[in-house]
Amino acid sequence: MAKYLVVGYAGFLIVLLLGVLFQPGVLLLRDMAVLRHPALHAGAVGFGDLPARNAPQDGLLALVGMVIPASWFVRMLLVGSAAAGTWGAATLATLARSPAGRNSVAFRQVAAITVTVWNPFVVERLLQGQWSVAMVAWLLPAVVACRTRPTWQVATVWVCSLTPTGGFVALIVALVSACRRRFVAVFGTLCLLPWLVPSVIAPPTSAGTSAFLGRPEKLVGTLGAFLGLGGMWNAAAVPISRNVGFAVAGVILTTLLVRWVPRRWLVVSAMAVLVFCLLWRWPGLVAHVPGLALFRDSQKLALFLIPGLVIAAGQIGAACPTRLRSGVVSGVVTLLAVLQVPDAPVALMALRPLPEPAIVREVQAAEPTGDVANMDSAGLVVYTGRTVIDPLYKAVGSVEAGQLVVDGQVVDPASARYVAARAAWKARDMAQLAKLGVSHVVADGKLIDLRNEPVAHHGGFYAGLGLLAAWLCIPIVAGVVARRR
Repeated sequence: MAKYLVVGYAGFLIVLLLGVLFQPGVLLLRDMAVLRHPALHAGAVGFGDLPARNAPQDGLLALVGMVIPASWFVRMLLVGSAAAGTWGAATLATLARSPAGRNSVAFRQVAAITVTVWNPFVVERLLQGQWSVAMVAWLLPAVVACRTRPTWQVATVWVCSLTPTGGFVALIVALVSACRRRFVAVFGTLCLLPWLVPSVIAPPTSAGTSAFLGRPEKLVGTLGAFLGLGGMWNAAAVPISRNVGFAVAGVILTTLLVRWVPRRWLVVSAMAVLVFCLLWRWPGLVAHVPGLALFRDSQKLALFLIPGLVIAAGQIGAACPTRLRSGVVSGVVTLLAVLQVPDAPVALMALRPLPEPAIVREVQAAEPTGDVANMDSAGLVVYTGRTVIDPLYKAVGSVEAGQLVVDGQVVDPASARYVAARAAWKARDMAQLAKLGVSHVVADGKLIDLRNEPVAHHGGFYAGLGLLAAWLCIPIVAGVVARRR
């Protein structure tokens, strides 16, 4: 009976947080622009105008969109990842022996599940539109729980590698916990190639900036917010409760649990806190240390804290001699986890799907023979009152601008091809636009056909497509190799 109650509780939390997604429309909010049928183009496979931050994610969604609406696929991924995370947390909670016997397991599972599913990191990342990063936060307990099943562990790392940061973090977590490290290291590294290869060919230029560093929250400051899994750089993507003092609950929770974090995870957490503090003090390190650009948004380092906290939440009640005491301690952990962000369901109403923009349907219906340059946008647009990444980047092959302005400061300049295309359009230099591969222009909300010759895909597109195809095969190959061995 207790097992079914735990499953029901986990399902209740997931529905409470993600139920708003299951309405008609597409997913449009800040960094999230998931259309029904995204296009498969060079940018989607990591060889576009911008760094390969969305490979292989966008390529996968483009392939899925040829069969079913990609926006609904993402909904299923989110629910599936949350469910896998609850399974991982519940599994980890059963590992500790308790004087109170098996009767205390359900309490510990509830506590571990709550810390996994209901935390500020997940909520803030969803509000920023970084749905695949939120998935990683949910999946990390499952990565640890699969430590004796190397094939499943690789498969979980593979899902996390939809986003570069997620793949890297999941691989580190898997290596710390794995029983077959060499197997996991080989296949986990292969999972990173769809973004690693284009990044090596065209290294991204990441200037050191404080714009993306962790942000202080009321009563706890910057470091306290980070230790409580909060402190998102974009204040607009933070629930109201975090700014009125509820962040204190996260600091209390971490302080309560740290005694029960296993030693190896204490080391991992300490390293994450150290790097966070170094970036906080010297943000310019991002421009000089290879690979550190993955964490220029330094709150992402909080991902490394999650496995230790979840394990501790599942073990703290095991030390209690009676079922009553175990239930009280686990109940306190559960309550503190919820109090970190008590308004999570209300805040996540901002994820409500919207109708697909008319310009997206118009441009896709035109079937451009080259790339589309949107002169009405330098990377972000406002749609029905929401700021969102330009949906045309996902809808068709585009001249991607990628300019990002934070607090009036340009932290990511527009791409060179966009700057050139904008100058050519301003001069009405159609020959130059043709050289840039532009066949259509969007200006003043209207689609203009330049009547240029069809543009052939360049080598980068086929290289990215090959990497995507190889990435899709990784779980199958890993399973075959594991079975033969």
